[in-house]
Amino acid sequence: MSTLRLSRSLLGLAVALLATGCASETFTRSGFLPDYSRLTVEDAPAGGKRMVYVSPDFTPARYHALILEPVVFFPEPKPTELVSAETLAQIRGYMDTALRAQLSPKVALVDQPGPGVARWRLAFTAVGSETDEMEPYQFIPIALVITGAMALAEGGLPQEPRVGLEVQITDSQSSAPLLLLVRGGTGEKLKTEKVEGRRPVDLDSLKELFDEWAKATAEQANHYIAPKR
Repeated sequence: MSTLRLSRSLLGLAVALLATGCASETFTRSGFLPDYSRLTVEDAPAGGKRMVYVSPDFTPARYHALILEPVVFFPEPKPTELVSAETLAQIRGYMDTALRAQLSPKVALVDQPGPGVARWRLAFTAVGSETDEMEPYQFIPIALVITGAMALAEGGLPQEPRVGLEVQITDSQSSAPLLLLVRGGTGEKLKTEKVEGRRPVDLDSLKELFDEWAKATAEQANHYIAPKR
């Protein structure tokens, strides 16, 4: 649990995943971010590695509000007998709600672009190697099953989440990248995992994990965006 309590991050949700001992150098790009060439591998605050780019312009002096786009899966996963379409929708909806509830007291959340407004996009990803026979959309349900089982076994907060995460924050007017971030290694871990015999995943097994990420997000938001007035 301690590895998910980070001292700093961009909107700590992203770094909460990145700081769990991932092997970013082996990460297979999902294609969600517009540009991976700016990312550099660095030590995360609580150990492990992360791939990140932060613009020097992304400061509270320049940004005072945030457009929070709905959480997405990338690519859109195909439901399975272990992860139903209903469960996928519940997971996405719960993460959205948790983020908004934690962020709204800290920063101004707006719907329209404008000067000093940043745009947040977050995707849950889970990719395999280029030589793997599975399609990319098949990895996300497997990752959720594994992560859900680990969350139950480890008291709600798995030490090595198998669900990948990519975040892009851009200027809402110019689309200039302010922060790009990837949690790596997910695909390499998933290739060796087996899902046979695991029970279907449900939202309850992931709620505590998602709540922790959302809380960390709110605690670190004002490092980059001015406090809400």
